[in-house]
Amino acid sequence: MNLPGHTPQPSDAEREALQADLTRLVGQGRLDLDTYQELVDIVWSTAQASDLNAIRGRYFGGVPQQMPPQQMPPRQMPPQQQGFPMGGHLPTPQNVEEKSTMGAIRRTGQWLVPAYSKYRLNGADLHLDLRRATAAAPVITFDITASMASMTIIVPPGVFVDVQMQNKNWSEFKIDTSAPAPNAPRVVITGISRGSTLRVITKSPDEPVGFWEQIFGG
Repeated sequence: MNLPGHTPQPSDAEREALQADLTRLVGQGRLDLDTYQELVDIVWSTAQASDLNAIRGRYFGGVPQQMPPQQMPPRQMPPQQQGFPMGGHLPTPQNVEEKSTMGAIRRTGQWLVPAYSKYRLNGADLHLDLRRATAAAPVITFDITASMASMTIIVPPGVFVDVQMQNKNWSEFKIDTSAPAPNAPRVVITGISRGSTLRVITKSPDEPVGFWEQIFGG
Protein backbone atom coordinates (compact mmCIF):
# COMPACT_ATOMS: atom_id res chain seq x y z
CA MET A 1 0.00 0.00 0.00
CA ASN A 2 1.28 3.50 -0.83
CA LEU A 3 1.15 6.03 2.00
CA PRO A 4 -0.44 9.45 1.28
CA GLY A 5 2.10 11.94 0.01
CA HIS A 6 4.57 9.26 -1.07
CA THR A 7 5.41 8.50 -4.70
CA PRO A 8 5.29 4.75 -5.41
CA GLN A 9 8.58 3.04 -6.20
CA PRO A 10 8.83 1.89 -9.84
CA SER A 11 8.77 -1.84 -10.52
CA ASP A 12 11.52 -3.74 -12.35
CA ALA A 13 9.13 -4.23 -15.27
CA GLU A 14 8.64 -0.46 -15.56
CA ARG A 15 12.38 0.12 -15.43
CA GLU A 16 13.01 -2.54 -18.11
CA ALA A 17 10.32 -1.09 -20.36
CA LEU A 18 11.77 2.42 -20.15
CA GLN A 19 15.31 1.17 -20.78
CA ALA A 20 14.07 -0.71 -23.85
CA ASP A 21 12.42 2.47 -25.17
CA LEU A 22 15.61 4.47 -24.58
CA THR A 23 17.64 1.78 -26.34
CA ARG A 24 15.38 2.13 -29.33
CA LEU A 25 16.08 5.88 -29.41
CA VAL A 26 19.80 5.08 -29.52
CA GLY A 27 19.21 2.68 -32.39
CA GLN A 28 17.28 5.37 -34.24
CA GLY A 29 20.15 7.84 -33.81
CA ARG A 30 18.05 10.16 -31.63
CA LEU A 31 20.02 9.72 -28.40
CA ASP A 32 23.79 9.61 -27.90
CA LEU A 33 25.38 6.84 -25.86
CA ASP A 34 26.66 9.03 -23.02
CA THR A 35 23.21 10.48 -22.40
CA TYR A 36 21.68 7.03 -22.72
CA GLN A 37 23.97 5.68 -19.99
CA GLU A 38 23.16 8.61 -17.69
CA LEU A 39 19.45 8.01 -18.15
CA VAL A 40 19.74 4.26 -17.57
CA ASP A 41 21.66 4.94 -14.37
CA ILE A 42 18.77 7.11 -13.17
CA VAL A 43 16.21 4.51 -14.24
CA TRP A 44 17.79 1.78 -12.13
CA SER A 45 18.92 3.87 -9.14
CA THR A 46 15.87 6.00 -8.45
CA ALA A 47 13.26 5.04 -5.88
CA GLN A 48 10.70 7.44 -7.34
CA ALA A 49 8.33 6.53 -10.15
CA SER A 50 8.06 10.26 -10.85
CA ASP A 51 11.67 10.22 -12.10
CA LEU A 52 10.73 7.64 -14.73
CA ASN A 53 7.72 9.76 -15.68
CA ALA A 54 10.02 12.76 -16.02
CA ILE A 55 12.29 10.90 -18.45
CA ARG A 56 9.31 9.69 -20.45
CA GLY A 57 7.88 13.19 -20.54
CA ARG A 58 11.13 14.72 -21.78
CA TYR A 59 12.10 12.13 -24.36
CA PHE A 60 8.73 10.73 -25.46
CA GLY A 61 6.46 13.77 -25.28
CA GLY A 62 5.40 16.41 -22.78
CA VAL A 63 7.38 18.66 -20.44
CA PRO A 64 8.26 17.00 -17.10
CA GLN A 65 8.02 18.87 -13.83
CA GLN A 66 8.97 16.19 -11.29
CA MET A 67 12.74 16.02 -11.81
CA PRO A 68 15.06 18.98 -11.07
CA PRO A 69 16.54 20.43 -14.29
CA GLN A 70 20.13 19.82 -13.16
CA GLN A 71 19.41 16.08 -12.77
CA MET A 72 18.03 15.63 -16.27
CA PRO A 73 20.51 15.22 -19.17
CA PRO A 74 19.80 17.52 -22.13
CA ARG A 75 17.34 16.31 -24.73
CA GLN A 76 19.06 15.07 -27.85
CA MET A 77 17.85 16.03 -31.29
CA PRO A 78 18.21 13.75 -34.33
CA PRO A 79 21.64 14.19 -35.95
CA GLN A 80 21.80 16.04 -39.22
CA GLN A 81 23.51 13.13 -40.95
CA GLN A 82 22.62 9.50 -40.57
CA GLY A 83 24.60 6.58 -41.82
CA PHE A 84 27.95 4.96 -41.13
CA PRO A 85 28.73 2.83 -44.15
CA MET A 86 30.37 -0.55 -43.74
CA GLY A 87 30.19 -1.13 -47.48
CA GLY A 88 27.82 -0.66 -50.42
CA HIS A 89 25.44 2.23 -51.18
CA LEU A 90 21.75 1.45 -50.85
CA PRO A 91 18.64 3.55 -50.06
CA THR A 92 17.76 4.06 -46.39
CA PRO A 93 15.32 1.41 -45.11
CA GLN A 94 12.55 1.71 -42.57
CA ASN A 95 12.70 -0.13 -39.27
CA VAL A 96 11.85 -3.77 -39.87
CA GLU A 97 10.19 -6.58 -37.95
CA GLU A 98 10.57 -10.20 -39.04
CA LYS A 99 9.22 -13.43 -37.56
CA SER A 100 10.11 -17.06 -38.13
CA THR A 101 8.80 -20.31 -36.65
CA MET A 102 10.90 -23.40 -37.37
CA GLY A 103 12.49 -21.55 -40.27
CA ALA A 104 15.47 -19.32 -40.97
CA ILE A 105 16.22 -15.61 -41.51
CA ARG A 106 19.47 -14.88 -43.34
CA ARG A 107 21.05 -11.59 -44.39
CA THR A 108 24.43 -11.66 -46.14
CA GLY A 109 26.36 -9.75 -48.79
CA GLN A 110 25.61 -6.10 -49.54
CA TRP A 111 22.50 -5.06 -47.65
CA LEU A 112 21.43 -2.01 -45.69
CA VAL A 113 20.97 -2.56 -41.95
CA PRO A 114 18.17 -0.40 -40.48
CA ALA A 115 18.86 1.56 -37.32
CA TYR A 116 16.36 -0.67 -35.51
CA SER A 117 15.40 -4.24 -36.39
CA LYS A 118 13.07 -6.54 -34.47
CA TYR A 119 13.24 -10.32 -34.82
CA ARG A 120 10.87 -12.88 -33.29
CA LEU A 121 12.24 -16.44 -33.43
CA ASN A 122 10.53 -19.65 -32.39
CA GLY A 123 12.72 -22.68 -33.04
CA ALA A 124 14.29 -20.74 -35.90
CA ASP A 125 17.76 -19.74 -37.09
CA LEU A 126 18.95 -16.15 -37.47
CA HIS A 127 22.12 -15.44 -39.48
CA LEU A 128 23.19 -11.81 -39.95
CA ASP A 129 26.46 -11.13 -41.77
CA LEU A 130 27.35 -7.41 -41.52
CA ARG A 131 30.78 -7.57 -43.13
CA ARG A 132 29.68 -6.09 -46.47
CA ALA A 133 26.59 -4.35 -45.18
CA THR A 134 25.85 -0.64 -44.87
CA ALA A 135 24.74 0.73 -41.51
CA ALA A 136 21.82 3.16 -41.68
CA ALA A 137 23.03 4.85 -38.47
CA PRO A 138 26.15 4.93 -36.26
CA VAL A 139 24.29 2.73 -33.75
CA ILE A 140 22.42 -0.36 -34.97
CA THR A 141 19.98 -2.11 -32.65
CA PHE A 142 18.80 -5.71 -33.03
CA ASP A 143 15.86 -6.40 -30.71
CA ILE A 144 15.50 -10.20 -30.63
CA THR A 145 13.01 -12.40 -28.83
CA ALA A 146 14.25 -15.97 -29.22
CA SER A 147 12.81 -19.26 -28.01
CA MET A 148 14.77 -22.44 -28.79
CA ALA A 149 16.55 -20.54 -31.55
CA SER A 150 20.07 -20.28 -32.94
CA MET A 151 21.49 -16.80 -33.61
CA THR A 152 24.73 -15.92 -35.38
CA ILE A 153 25.90 -12.35 -36.02
CA ILE A 154 29.12 -11.70 -37.95
CA VAL A 155 30.70 -8.24 -37.77
CA PRO A 156 33.78 -6.79 -39.49
CA PRO A 157 36.85 -5.94 -37.40
CA GLY A 158 36.59 -2.85 -35.22
CA VAL A 159 32.83 -2.88 -34.74
CA PHE A 160 31.79 -2.62 -31.10
CA VAL A 161 29.08 -5.08 -30.02
CA ASP A 162 27.04 -4.33 -26.89
CA VAL A 163 25.01 -7.38 -25.80
CA GLN A 164 22.15 -6.27 -23.54
CA MET A 165 20.02 -9.33 -24.27
CA GLN A 166 18.53 -11.11 -21.26
CA ASN A 167 19.82 -14.67 -20.89
CA LYS A 168 17.08 -16.96 -19.55
CA ASN A 169 16.25 -20.65 -19.45
CA TRP A 170 19.69 -22.11 -20.14
CA SER A 171 20.60 -19.93 -23.07
CA GLU A 172 24.22 -19.71 -24.15
CA PHE A 173 26.02 -16.58 -25.36
CA LYS A 174 29.45 -16.67 -27.03
CA ILE A 175 30.90 -13.28 -27.92
CA ASP A 176 34.24 -13.26 -29.74
CA THR A 177 34.86 -9.86 -31.29
CA SER A 178 37.86 -7.61 -31.93
CA ALA A 179 38.72 -4.43 -30.06
CA PRO A 180 36.52 -1.49 -31.14
CA ALA A 181 38.05 1.04 -33.52
CA PRO A 182 37.58 4.82 -33.10
CA ASN A 183 34.30 6.04 -34.64
CA ALA A 184 33.37 2.51 -35.67
CA PRO A 185 29.69 1.56 -35.87
CA ARG A 186 28.14 0.14 -32.72
CA VAL A 187 25.82 -2.89 -32.70
CA VAL A 188 23.44 -3.17 -29.74
CA ILE A 189 21.65 -6.48 -29.17
CA THR A 190 18.60 -6.34 -26.91
CA GLY A 191 15.66 -8.66 -26.18
CA ILE A 192 15.20 -11.99 -24.43
CA SER A 193 16.73 -15.40 -25.13
CA ARG A 194 15.03 -18.54 -23.83
CA GLY A 195 16.79 -21.85 -24.38
CA SER A 196 18.67 -20.37 -27.33
CA THR A 197 22.25 -19.77 -28.48
CA LEU A 198 23.80 -16.47 -29.52
CA ARG A 199 27.20 -16.29 -31.20
CA VAL A 200 28.81 -13.01 -32.24
CA ILE A 201 32.09 -13.30 -34.15
CA THR A 202 34.48 -11.02 -36.00
CA LYS A 203 35.67 -11.84 -39.52
CA SER A 204 37.27 -9.76 -42.25
CA PRO A 205 35.16 -9.11 -45.37
CA ASP A 206 37.54 -11.22 -47.48
CA GLU A 207 37.57 -14.11 -45.00
CA PRO A 208 35.15 -16.86 -46.04
CA VAL A 209 32.65 -18.37 -43.64
CA GLY A 210 32.78 -22.14 -43.81
CA PHE A 211 29.75 -24.37 -44.11
CA TRP A 212 29.96 -25.66 -40.54
CA GLU A 213 30.46 -22.13 -39.22
CA GLN A 214 27.25 -21.09 -40.97
CA ILE A 215 25.43 -23.96 -39.34
CA PHE A 216 26.94 -23.78 -35.84
CA GLY A 217 28.14 -20.17 -35.66
CA GLY A 218 31.86 -20.87 -35.56
